[in-house]
Amino acid sequence: MKRTWIVSDVHLGSPFCRYREFMAFLARLPDGDALVLNGDIVDDFHDSLPREREAGLRAVRAASAVRSVMWLTGNNDRRYRLPDAPAINYAEEAVLAGGVLVCHGDRFEPTFRRNPFLVIPVKAMYWAYRRLCGRPVHPAAFAKLLRAAYRAFTNHVARAACEEARSRGLEAVVCGHTHMAEERTAGDVRYVNTGCWTELDCFCAVADSGGLTLVAAASAKPVTGRNSGAGPQS
Repeated sequence: MKRTWIVSDVHLGSPFCRYREFMAFLARLPDGDALVLNGDIVDDFHDSLPREREAGLRAVRAASAVRSVMWLTGNNDRRYRLPDAPAINYAEEAVLAGGVLVCHGDRFEPTFRRNPFLVIPVKAMYWAYRRLCGRPVHPAAFAKLLRAAYRAFTNHVARAACEEARSRGLEAVVCGHTHMAEERTAGDVRYVNTGCWTELDCFCAVADSGGLTLVAAASAKPVTGRNSGAGPQS
């Protein structure tokens, strides 16, 4: 049975990226299955690690030579195109069989997140927290500490994504962007977020004739109980 595996927010180039886990995941993909890279696969974080990033991109390039690979762009890799990988198809979104919309999710971000009166103090808090910790901290991991605000953000993205899928007569939507792996149902629309690869637990979605499943990337086993109320993973 042919399946489509969907991952997002790998952030190749970030010091927080789980490179080994990602490359092991690519190596384990069954023959004939398709891969959708759902945005922010490449990172623009200022503390980049070029060697690891290039190793990850080589693994993506190798995957594209033996299976269907679609790269749906996110806010960090909107203009990026992987050199010497002509088989990769780039797009803003995809609609899979069974009525599953796949897109990164930044289009559903609430407008208040771009308000400078909010952004500037939050950035100041982030850098103060980073200095206090004495080590690098991913911005998304810090944001998860602001539980109420982060929950409002993930809820907004989920609602907006489900509304768009419903308006287009689709049954499900898969996003990334929020760095929170979760699944929920809003009326008649299923919402799955595949989280990120910058934290300990990495997830992906699997779409096949049996439906859509959120699975742990390391084991390919379905996970349950993931929702926006869950706390951050370290």
